[in-house]
Amino acid sequence: MKKTLFYFLSAIYLFAEAPNPEKVELKFGFEPGKTYVYEQDMKVNMKMNNPMTQEKMAMETDLEQDFTFTAIEHEKGVKVNMAYDKFSMKTGSNGVTMMEFDSTAEANEENPMAKMFEPILNLTCFTIFDSEGKPLEFGGVDESPALEQMGIDAKQFEKTFTQGYEMLPKEAVSIGDTWKLSQDIPLGKMAGDVKVALVNTFEGIEELEGHKVARISYSGNVDVSLVNEENNDAPFAFKTKSYEGVYWHDMELNVIRKSTLNASIVISAPEGADVTANGMGEIPYDMEMEQTLKEVR
Repeated sequence: MKKTLFYFLSAIYLFAEAPNPEKVELKFGFEPGKTYVYEQDMKVNMKMNNPMTQEKMAMETDLEQDFTFTAIEHEKGVKVNMAYDKFSMKTGSNGVTMMEFDSTAEANEENPMAKMFEPILNLTCFTIFDSEGKPLEFGGVDESPALEQMGIDAKQFEKTFTQGYEMLPKEAVSIGDTWKLSQDIPLGKMAGDVKVALVNTFEGIEELEGHKVARISYSGNVDVSLVNEENNDAPFAFKTKSYEGVYWHDMELNVIRKSTLNASIVISAPEGADVTANGMGEIPYDMEMEQTLKEVR
């Protein structure tokens, strides 16, 4: 009996004295002189009322974008320039293609979409990081024709572009730790921003394409109302069915090696609006996105 009690108390002592799981610090660290090439694939499916028949019309869009990030030395740390390498999209309804463009295709001069998307392909911007990988400054897009093409302004584009650098935890974390943050998704000058509350979880360390990476999952909830700051109206209401994804942070290169996002949202007229009058009804919106680091040179 005494031996049993001794072993029991010893076990309690050992567990009490066991060190906390090792914490790791995750940060961005673009290396001057290197170029990082990313590929992004996105699929969007929407269903909306056909203005002629009021029946649901399915809209499918496939979007592919390639970006190049070039890191150079800067007096404040590292300056990272971003430029487009490729932009392609295909939009259709019920299997019938309505719009198609690929910047890498031959004879684009004959494609009426070429001039439309030319400003996007010519878009460049930069982010300056300090020695600890914290973003300090963003610029390069003021008065860009591409932003007008996208229907957003420079401030909204900066939000879209830089919020990805805020996903990592501000302090060292152990496996299983969680942290919260809020982000704004700009929908254009007329609509304002959608607020998304995110919860991130450090799931563990694994290997991806021969590199040690931290696997981090996240889930979020989109704010149910969208408010235009200029007139304080709520032109849309949102219901989040799902908003979740994973990103894999390369612990050797200190950049995101891969990220995914799956979102399912229902967009509708705000509460109390005359749905018959605006003809909007409910619009199911499903989106899948994957971004991958293709090459570092």
